Amino acid sequence: MRFGATMVKPKPEGQRFYGSVVKQWRVGNLSFSESVFPPGARIGRHSHSHPYFSILLYGSYRETYRAGVRECGPATAVLHPPGEVHADHFLEAGGRIFRFEISDRESDLYFTREIWETAELRNGRVRCLAARLYRESCNPDRFSPLAGEALALEIISEATRHGLARDNCGTPTWLAQASELLHETLPENLTVQRIADVVGVHPVHLARVFRRRYGCSIGEYARNWKVELASRELATSTSPIAEVAALAGFADQSHLCRTFKTVSGLTPREFRAIFRCR
Repeated sequence: MRFGATMVKPKPEGQRFYGSVVKQWRVGNLSFSESVFPPGARIGRHSHSHPYFSILLYGSYRETYRAGVRECGPATAVLHPPGEVHADHFLEAGGRIFRFEISDRESDLYFTREIWETAELRNGRVRCLAARLYRESCNPDRFSPLAGEALALEIISEATRHGLARDNCGTPTWLAQASELLHETLPENLTVQRIADVVGVHPVHLARVFRRRYGCSIGEYARNWKVELASRELATSTSPIAEVAALAGFADQSHLCRTFKTVSGLTPREFRAIFRCR
């Protein structure tokens, strides 16, 4: 398979990542790869000199890093800073990981400033962008290098803009309460005024600070959160799409399909198919 640049035949020596590399290519200063890991595979403590993004296509693994242990299932997306030390243990099903790495010094310096700790990206839009990027790699055409590079940079922008890899200790208590309310309440039962009344601030102040902290409006955040719930369920379960829609707080299956397509460029079925690949 080709995706832009000439495919690099995997080599045990000098290989950037562990596992059996089934695809590897480069576009500009981005290095892409896809690796398969057998059941029970263990990778001891190690680090990577460049920042990279990874998403688990299937299987499961346990990652040990400085802050603790992360349990990773299908569609787990992680942004790793350069030099982070971690170890991985793939469980009974093994796993398949798709990733990209930024490999130029200027970008490394930027990431070091922006990301000081590894971060799991619990963001439906990031998952959807990664799914589109992976599908682009599976069905490449002459425009795939440009499309792939753009999608990778959009993932980085989405992750860093929303502050998902930053320290959250500076977030006001009332703002955290507002986001929790969006997580727990159906959108039709909320307005900005109602949220402001609950957390005790003026709605204009709420809207302004919310956008500054989360990089989007309150409405966009609520929609993205519902997509996050739906994307997680689509990747990890066999539940009918109508049930997924109800679980994620959509009015019905049609509402989920319209919203998911708008946010991700994929239908729920197309998204689910990516995480059923072998």
